[in-house]
Amino acid sequence: MAYILRFLQHKPGSKVRFTGFLRAGELNKTLQKVVIMSQEVDFPEEIKQLKNGRRIHPSSRIAQLCPFLDDDGVLRVGGRLQKAKFNYDFKYPMLLSKHSPLALLVFTDAHKKTLHGGLIQMQAYVTRRFWILSARNLAKRVQRQCITCFKYKATSLTQIMGNIPSVRLSSTVVWIMLAQ
Repeated sequence: MAYILRFLQHKPGSKVRFTGFLRAGELNKTLQKVVIMSQEVDFPEEIKQLKNGRRIHPSSRIAQLCPFLDDDGVLRVGGRLQKAKFNYDFKYPMLLSKHSPLALLVFTDAHKKTLHGGLIQMQAYVTRRFWILSARNLAKRVQRQCITCFKYKATSLTQIMGNIPSVRLSSTVVWIMLAQ
């Protein structure tokens, strides 16, 4: 996607690079564009209300998150961290729906980057930048579908012990054993 955006922005005679490695700025702009496209699919009414300067209807599933649109048009979660000295993405994470394919990709990437970490570790990694509705269920799904985690979680079978022979259960054997 970043290469496509680079190609679309290229104008003949400009000094914009047309080939080569992608820069961090290009990757961040691409991520923002992809997030905006995902949000337009999942939250069209909420975005429309915010663009018109109205408040989100209280019956909306994201109304409690105090969402707002930033300068780039990304729907973000509001909060009480305005005066904190954290970066902007941490204070106001980008909002994604649990049904978004992008949310699944974000959690899959987080699972690999945390070296197949557990649910809490994955969620902590993701919430530094994104706020995903029902994130725990999505994290569980990613972990269940991971073949590496499935292999390491496997338990070996235990042998079921056979029945005790009747000779060992007779009363004379028991009395002899108790007498010793």
